[in-house]
Amino acid sequence: MEDPAAAYERFTRHYRKAEFARKGEGFAVLELGPGESLFSAPIARAFGAAAVNLVDIDDIANHDPALYRRMVEYLAGKGQPVIGLDGFDSVHTLLEACSARYLTRGKESLRLLPTASIDLIISDAVLPSIRREELLDTLKETRRVLRPDGACSHGVGLWDLRGEALDHLRIPATDWESDAMARSGGYTNRYRFSELLGLLGLAGFRVDVTEVMSWDHLPIPRETMQPAFRGFTEDDLRVYSFHVTLRPSGPAPSRPASP
Repeated sequence: MEDPAAAYERFTRHYRKAEFARKGEGFAVLELGPGESLFSAPIARAFGAAAVNLVDIDDIANHDPALYRRMVEYLAGKGQPVIGLDGFDSVHTLLEACSARYLTRGKESLRLLPTASIDLIISDAVLPSIRREELLDTLKETRRVLRPDGACSHGVGLWDLRGEALDHLRIPATDWESDAMARSGGYTNRYRFSELLGLLGLAGFRVDVTEVMSWDHLPIPRETMQPAFRGFTEDDLRVYSFHVTLRPSGPAPSRPASP
């Protein structure tokens, strides 16, 4: 996301929905999967964050300083404080000014973060892209690093990335879960709405579903789906997007989940 206005609106939406305890008081942020831009660093800083962690599986962000100057200019135009965010000559110096880190080793990077050190965790369209066998451990890691009075805000899309329908449910698991598919750019873990809510609960979160978007009818015939998906209710299968706010439901794990 390289549009300053869209990035600002997205962060603002997460910030408002989460309603975490230390809002505006030097809070710590974790963004999962920032993707092509690191805009959340200056935006979070302008909102009062004292520390920002941007965690991805690889370095895929745009490192052109001009892009981030436009973001800082946009923040200034919105009346947001940008003291110390001018005059940077690289993304590295901008991140330093924002007390931000860009970590690019996925779950291994999450394990570097101290237990109960984060106030706000955000993501958009990231949870479905995590490998199926790794999602629960990754969610447990986010629970571990979240403070007892912290919160998460996640936007989740469940469609086929290639066609925005459910065509991916036609493909056998042996093909879909292959390493080649995972590297293709079109992979999702294919967990359905009810399954994801269950996994979030297992990871130690109290789940508040704040928005659900559904197709009026199934976009593909049920009989064309793989058998593993035919048993879901139609209401479950029709959900293509939702938002959840998460809060701890009990004590955090004392150490990282096992590899």
